[in-house]
Amino acid sequence: MATRYADRPEWAVSYDFFNEPAYMNPDHWNELMPELTAAIRAVDRKHLIIWESADGWAQPQWCSWMRPVKDANVLYSFHHYGKHWGYAYDEYYPGYKSATERTQIAPWLEAILFSIRNNVRIHCGEFGISMIQPDEDGEAWLNDYLAFFERFGIGWNWWNYSGSDVYRTGLCAGDRISPFVPVLQKWLNRSGWGASRRAAAGKASQ
Repeated sequence: MATRYADRPEWAVSYDFFNEPAYMNPDHWNELMPELTAAIRAVDRKHLIIWESADGWAQPQWCSWMRPVKDANVLYSFHHYGKHWGYAYDEYYPGYKSATERTQIAPWLEAILFSIRNNVRIHCGEFGISMIQPDEDGEAWLNDYLAFFERFGIGWNWWNYSGSDVYRTGLCAGDRISPFVPVLQKWLNRSGWGASRRAAAGKASQ
């Protein structure tokens, strides 16, 4: 795979070979990461490599188990679905009846400490919220998460684009557009990403 994509532009390709490597022994994963990194770098020294934490569905608290590889162009990614993932509850954010603010914050601290201690970049490769939650409640949760990402310089990917299943997790689901799209757009514009993309699109159309 690396041989096939080595000549593609740097921005066009990154390698993320294992999505949520659950049920994998962390020690075995730590042995495998440098071997695969070396195999990729033998033919492609240009493109970004993404590694996710083993076991625990790539949750941020599992970052502390990873041993970073000796490669500067690597991103360490985690996934997190903290609020009402996939279900409709009568509980609202903040003030969970079944959880506390500490249980929401603690996993993030592990990821941030991992980044600081090892001087590596971290990234939230998946997070999201279902459309079936109360809009105001979901907006508060989403704004808090995105503010957190911005403060600590954590990149992020929303899961997912089209979520027409029962959970309604996407930016769209059938003919319905997620009420959280304006919130995401607001934070993209704050980062300058949205404006730069629009400018690039405008130049391309001229």
